[in-house]
Amino acid sequence: MSTDTSFRPDSTSKLTWLSVLFAAILITSNLMAGKLIAFGNVVLPAAVILYPFCFIVGSVIAEVWGFGKARQVILMGFVANLVLVVFTNIAIYLPFEPMIWRDQASYTMIYQAVPRIFFASFVGYLAGEFVNAFVLTWMKRMVFANRLYIRVIASMVVGQAFDSGLFIMIAFYGIMPVNALLKMMVVHYLAKVLIGSVVGTPLVYGAVQWARN
Repeated sequence: MSTDTSFRPDSTSKLTWLSVLFAAILITSNLMAGKLIAFGNVVLPAAVILYPFCFIVGSVIAEVWGFGKARQVILMGFVANLVLVVFTNIAIYLPFEPMIWRDQASYTMIYQAVPRIFFASFVGYLAGEFVNAFVLTWMKRMVFANRLYIRVIASMVVGQAFDSGLFIMIAFYGIMPVNALLKMMVVHYLAKVLIGSVVGTPLVYGAVQWARN
């Protein structure tokens, strides 16, 4: 009896699904980043709970398909974010009926902040993701080909340092005191590395196996 394999994703469709997931996480993170959340006296962007998964998906793509393909997906994520910023800001200036649409001020406040968040995210994201993918694949070529967990954690530690530092500085400089900014930067970095290491490493292992089979 023949087995129907029409719904079994091949390598190309798996890469497509991961690319879509990567872009969705990135766009959602940028929308969330405008809200600051507080844990005691520590203030962080709300995106801290989601953005590490962007590195996780990027690590899977770099591990299975290589640095070149990961670079393409990173640039695709940038284009997706650019579409978000351009059209949400165009929508601010479209005419509206004030008796029906009473949330113009709130809409404007949220989405006018998005370009700065986008630019900060873009700079940190490009630096962090490229460094993450490069370190992961470079270590694979050197001596850690069979040590995926070491490569995932090491690439995340280095990549997140670039991402967190650049993003926090660009997004929030001038909005809060420098000492609070530096504190946010350090805690933001540590939180993302912790989430990525504890939650992300098992996910990368599972996703890599899924992508290769």
